[in-house]
Amino acid sequence: MVPGFQIKSSSMNLTRVMSDMNIHHKKKKGYNTKVALRYFFTAFLPVWLLGCLLLWLFFYSESQNSRKSLGVNVSHTLELQKESIVLDFVSIVSDLKFLSGMFKLSGFDDRSDDASTKGKLAQELVVFLKAKGIYDRISIINVSGKEVVSADYSDGMVRVTPDEHLYDRSKEYYFKETSRIGPNEIYISPFELKVEHGEIQQPLEPMIRLGAYLNNREGKKKSIIVVNYFGKKLIDGLNKIASDQIGDFMFLNRNGYWINGRNPDEEWGFMFEGKQERTFRYAFPEEWQRISQEDRGQFTTPSGFFSFVTVFPFKDVQLSIDSNNERSLFSNLPTEDSYYWKLVAHVPPAVLADCSRPISARFRFVFLVMTASLLASYIFLVLAQYYRQRNVSLELEKSKTDQILSYGEKVRIITNLNMLIDFVIKQASLILESERCSLMLLDDETGELCIRGAIGLRYDIIRKSKVTLGEGIAGLVAEEGKPLLVEVIDEDERIARKNSPYYKSKSFLSVPIKLDHKLIGVVNVTDKVNKKDPTYTELDLKILLAIVRQAAVAIENAQLSKELKYLTITDPLTHLYNYRHLMECLAYEIKRFNRFGRPLCLLIIDVDEFKDYNDTFGQAEGNILLKKVGEILMKSLREVDIICRYAGDEFVVILSDTDIDKVKKIAEKIREEVEKARFKWPMTVSIGIAKGFKDMHRHGLVLKADAALHKAKKEGKNRVFCQDQ
Repeated sequence: MVPGFQIKSSSMNLTRVMSDMNIHHKKKKGYNTKVALRYFFTAFLPVWLLGCLLLWLFFYSESQNSRKSLGVNVSHTLELQKESIVLDFVSIVSDLKFLSGMFKLSGFDDRSDDASTKGKLAQELVVFLKAKGIYDRISIINVSGKEVVSADYSDGMVRVTPDEHLYDRSKEYYFKETSRIGPNEIYISPFELKVEHGEIQQPLEPMIRLGAYLNNREGKKKSIIVVNYFGKKLIDGLNKIASDQIGDFMFLNRNGYWINGRNPDEEWGFMFEGKQERTFRYAFPEEWQRISQEDRGQFTTPSGFFSFVTVFPFKDVQLSIDSNNERSLFSNLPTEDSYYWKLVAHVPPAVLADCSRPISARFRFVFLVMTASLLASYIFLVLAQYYRQRNVSLELEKSKTDQILSYGEKVRIITNLNMLIDFVIKQASLILESERCSLMLLDDETGELCIRGAIGLRYDIIRKSKVTLGEGIAGLVAEEGKPLLVEVIDEDERIARKNSPYYKSKSFLSVPIKLDHKLIGVVNVTDKVNKKDPTYTELDLKILLAIVRQAAVAIENAQLSKELKYLTITDPLTHLYNYRHLMECLAYEIKRFNRFGRPLCLLIIDVDEFKDYNDTFGQAEGNILLKKVGEILMKSLREVDIICRYAGDEFVVILSDTDIDKVKKIAEKIREEVEKARFKWPMTVSIGIAKGFKDMHRHGLVLKADAALHKAKKEGKNRVFCQDQ
């Protein structure tokens, strides 16, 4: 490396200078050692001391700047976390207002005893819960404390609470507190774990309850609405904001208890017996005294570096919604300042030492060089060389930064995964000036890394390249989750292998693609275009890490977009296509039929006596039956046939390029398979068949098949009927 070369060079120069001085003084008569020493101490030593002082001031300033930069980054992260909390609560308040308007529009204020009105309101709450996804329960409670309408969101399913499971909430603290608020005010509970019937729910569910009054048309208190906010959404948002920062980012309540902290065992101490002393206040008593008395600040103690900010949910949300309104939006505390949380960042001394260790190492290195040389000119040359290299690095880094910024703007707008992968590898190859670049994605099913895009690799290599975790360089990087910079492949002890024949150069980079600690894949870069300097550096690694960080988010978004498209056309219970996809496919097949005249048939399959089965054994068993019928259809039909869940217990099958006689046999086979299947009691299906006809449209063909189904039902069920027979 350059430092080692400088030491060797300076030692050679020093030896040569001392040798010349000795020869010169040997030639002089009456050589005076005292004169030589006086010359040394008057000429060289003051300059050396001045150089040491300048060097110390320089590195002290750099150390201070590093510490200041750390403080700025941590403070900015805490402000982003605070802003995230405030925005969440602004959204919740807006939702409460929306729900209040929904309550009035539904007419429930005047017809609360009407079952139809209650049902309509309950369905609207279901739609709201499913759309938002941040609440696990919404309850309408009358003034006496009895739940009137309630809906729950759990395990991805939204359900309306049956009347027999509606509870009396009159003794719950949140009902009592909400009952005391005035019109257009909102009650907010402490941040706590979900407790039902006196027991903490498992697994732990952090939550915040918010309540408001619902008035009737005359302005009288009619009911209250209580929503349960998923506290984990808020905590996950805070963790995501601080995911790329050093140190521990903690979320504390006003009493110093961890809501989200460095250790899960220390969290929610106020909710459990025996954990009351597990608090930030107990772990850091001196630091807590200062944090609890001030709204924000930063300081360093023997325990490390601390930065904190206070979140006042009442006051901050009030200002965000209406900064000119002096009337408080919330009213369950005497003052808005009495309800607050603390966001605290802690960087332990060991981590601080790790941050300053490179600076200290450079200081010792240059100091030893100066001490060994004792030449003032060498000090100035070293500093000049340092600044010259620093300026070159800054210019190079600025140029690369501009390229990365341009890349970041474009990568965010690409949603097609294949196009995104091609763009990422092209940009990485361009910015890092490499001839070869590959991007490998992890297959969740096989656990293997497969090349999804590459530049400079032969097709046969791409096709064969499947790597398990821990295998080879890419597998090692993926398993450990750490980036790898190799300067000389056959000399690097971490690799312990000869230079691969696939590489033209001996230096390469390999970086894992990760998002929220989840492994997505690996990017590999090698064969630098610059043959004079073919070795990759730490700066190149930083650039590739920046490229990969943005690529990880874009790849995740592209995969989510693909998954979302699948969910929009799939029935969640049977995993068959839904009604929406049925209509799209049917329209396409009818166009083909009208243009080419190829056979087209439609089956409508209805489960006989399904309502009795469902009423007798319950909805869970009914769902199992529907899944089983769906599996029978999948096994009985071709991959090209389109199978959809049409309604509750009805299925539709589109069979193209199949004549009517064969369709009848297929339908009869389905009927027999269902009849032979084992359920709680014997079950059968009725099937109606419709054949495509000239100038038909979607609804005409469906109506024709539906008429055939009714005929099959009317003639005794458990049979197949074709409308054309």
